[in-house]
Amino acid sequence: MSALLYISHLQWYVLIVGYIGVFIVFIQDASSTGISAWLGMLLVFGNACSYAAYMIGAGEMVKRIGSIRLVVLASSASAILSLLQSSLHNPTAIFEQVPQIYWFSLLNASLCTVIPMLLIMIAINRIGSPLVAQAGILGPVSTISLWGI
Repeated sequence: MSALLYISHLQWYVLIVGYIGVFIVFIQDASSTGISAWLGMLLVFGNACSYAAYMIGAGEMVKRIGSIRLVVLASSASAILSLLQSSLHNPTAIFEQVPQIYWFSLLNASLCTVIPMLLIMIAINRIGSPLVAQAGILGPVSTISLWGI
């Protein structure tokens, strides 16, 4: 976790302010919907924190093994674990889908998973994980702003 040393004080403040903003938006909905919203909010916050830790750790891994190799390893591990989970839940469901489902799954895996992961790892390699993590806060903020439309 030596990448934590490369995050400046200003960058820490920006990250904290960004997450406080997201928390304020969630707290508004949580106050009106009860305990299930609090659980969801905690899960989303935990996801954001674990993703930030992953981004910082990925910076070290990209330097050691390269961005493409890291994407291949992460995608392979994800695919294997997804197949394992699906096989444990309903072993025959994988083979009972209509052909369109397989094509949509391939399209989704390519455009929504592998390509964004590759672009993120290339960005980490070029500008560093702290700046990529800061740019990552734009996703939730833009989602919140579009939600209000």
